[in-house]
Amino acid sequence: DLIDEPQVSLRIDIDEIKLAELVSSIKQYGLLNPIDVRVVGDRFQLIAGLRRLRAHKLAGLPVIEAKVLDVNELEADMLRLHENEFRHDTNPVETALYINRLFERHKMPMDVISKKFNRSVEWVEERLALLKYPEYILEPVAKGTLSLGAARWLNKIESEATRVQYVRWAIWRGITVSQAHAWYEHTQV
Repeated sequence: DLIDEPQVSLRIDIDEIKLAELVSSIKQYGLLNPIDVRVVGDRFQLIAGLRRLRAHKLAGLPVIEAKVLDVNELEADMLRLHENEFRHDTNPVETALYINRLFERHKMPMDVISKKFNRSVEWVEERLALLKYPEYILEPVAKGTLSLGAARWLNKIESEATRVQYVRWAIWRGITVSQAHAWYEHTQV
């Protein structure tokens, strides 16, 4: 195995059903688009195509077609961003991890990151703040069972026991942002 996955990928969760469909497609038609890699030392590092790489391995195929790109780490991260900008199933936690990588590892200023995402600096800051939320809030946001807006209000509840209870209720009931705001206001009385 000569291909290393990057330390941080935008992919946290890969839908197992879609992955199985991709495995089936690769077995039937082959790999339609090669993965993108770069050389790091004596190995290859994946830039783009994590789902394709995993599906190819699950299909039991020993060799995968890859484009070898001559890029540095920042350029590789920017290519990952470009590929994932057009994917609609990237969740807010995955996006937050990626923004954090640009900010921490590459020392990219907030205004530059915001331009890369075509968003406001406030949007970038909100995503970074998400990484400070407790795991019991991050997980449902990543899975799509709790909206980012509802999570933001629920995270403001000071009592952890109350917050945990409200998060459970929010997931179970599928609450709206305005309902989460009302719950937050209720806990402040």
